Amino acid sequence: MDQASDHQVVSAVLAGDVEAYGALVQRYQKPIYNLMFRLTGSYADSLDLAQETFIKAYEALHRFRKGSRFFPWLYSIGLNHGRNFLRRNKIVQVVDLDDWEESSGLDHPGQE
Repeated sequence: MDQASDHQVVSAVLAGDVEAYGALVQRYQKPIYNLMFRLTGSYADSLDLAQETFIKAYEALHRFRKGSRFFPWLYSIGLNHGRNFLRRNKIVQVVDLDDWEESSGLDHPGQE
């Protein structure tokens, strides 16, 4: 199935050959991982997001339009998933108030 076109693989999966989906994962795992790494800068998050992208695409495969190109469709799913991840996980720097007060040079009346 590795040499089959994307459309042939999608048709096979939709016909019940779920194992055929592995060919699409093999074919596109590097570019999807690279997309996620560019978005997050995190190796671990990129692996998770890439895997989740393939799961989302598999679950939505019945909505893939015949005649469309598979990779741009998959890429858009990945890009949206990555952006949602970034929105949900805004990085907030947590600072201990005691450390901040010491570094700010603020005087505290009554404390010596």
